[in-house]
Amino acid sequence: MWDLIAIAQVDIKRALSYSVSAYMGLVFIAVGTHQDEAALLLVLIHAIAMALLVMSTGTIVLSNITQDLTQMGGLWSRRPISGISYIVGTFALIGLPPLGGFWALLKLLDGLWGTHPLLVGVVLFVNALTAFSLTREFGLIFGGKPTPMTVRAQKFCGRW
Repeated sequence: MWDLIAIAQVDIKRALSYSVSAYMGLVFIAVGTHQDEAALLLVLIHAIAMALLVMSTGTIVLSNITQDLTQMGGLWSRRPISGISYIVGTFALIGLPPLGGFWALLKLLDGLWGTHPLLVGVVLFVNALTAFSLTREFGLIFGGKPTPMTVRAQKFCGRW
């Protein structure tokens, strides 16, 4: 449910915070089904992946006039390092191999398969919604042409 709310959000920070709530639901599923190792792995991977996402969106918020996702666009040419960190964080969060989220979700799904097969579907559905939400945000932020609200962002010049 939280990912559905994240998909509907237009504020960049709210969309990420609702994704956090949805991912913590997976941790609660792991704890509730006595998958303690999987829960710990999910928390650790989530912290690293979300750090990349928050870092990249923090630079976007800092250098733009708005936080509204619908008014952003075209920042790939101006912030490529932020875009790359957003992609890596997204891939780690949704469990793309060989990143850590894959192994954490695999451990959770392996433990659930024998005892709670219906929860496997729930976990996969939440993961698919998270992937859609983060891909939507990436497209709105980094895709397309620069908008009047994102022209304030300085172009990457190769220097810190």
